Amino acid sequence: MRSNHQAAFGLRLGIGLATIITTFACWSPPSWSDATPKPAIALNNEGVTALLSGDFKLAEEKFQAALGIDPTYDMARKNLAKTYNNQGLAAAKSDPALAATLFQKSLDYDPNNQTTQNNLNAMQRNPAVPVANLEQYTVRAQKMIRAHWHAPESALNIGKKAVAIFTINQDGTIKNVELKDSTGMPEADEGVLTAVRTAAPFGALPAGSPASVKMKMDFDFSRNAKPVP
Repeated sequence: MRSNHQAAFGLRLGIGLATIITTFACWSPPSWSDATPKPAIALNNEGVTALLSGDFKLAEEKFQAALGIDPTYDMARKNLAKTYNNQGLAAAKSDPALAATLFQKSLDYDPNNQTTQNNLNAMQRNPAVPVANLEQYTVRAQKMIRAHWHAPESALNIGKKAVAIFTINQDGTIKNVELKDSTGMPEADEGVLTAVRTAAPFGALPAGSPASVKMKMDFDFSRNAKPVP
């Protein structure tokens, strides 16, 4: 028997770009196909219609109402998560901080959605998104640098690490970029320094930070090294 439930799916094209949303009538899993109250199904489908038209507020209200009737209604929960994800995409260029909040809210409802997690990771690397403390700031700076670091093929598996040190100013710009430990390969060493310089600026230091912060970062030239996400 075909179900009247509709699921809305957002496909991420890239932060700041519009998302493609498609709807379809899906088969109902046995766990809730007969148990879900019809009013909840109707509200879910109204939410999908609102989401398709770009009315995020109305879509959120409909999916929340559906969950109010049946908190176990998984499709409405996931559709609500996609509403927040797509709303985050719409806000990404103009308000990165809001986008990050919306992506996190989406994950609260669908924690295993890797697309939304990728969106959140991208926003958390954005220097326009405020962080609460210096520890979060340095983690973000490392992620930004990793995103710009491309180890040359010839330098992989050499069993060495390069260590870069640099100073971050109050406004997020950097100075005194240098290598503390070298790989012994000029091409590899230059790639490390280039990654640091290209990733900056990192955004203003969080409130309460000193006027400048000295940072050290390791670069592991191994195929098995785990990069910062």
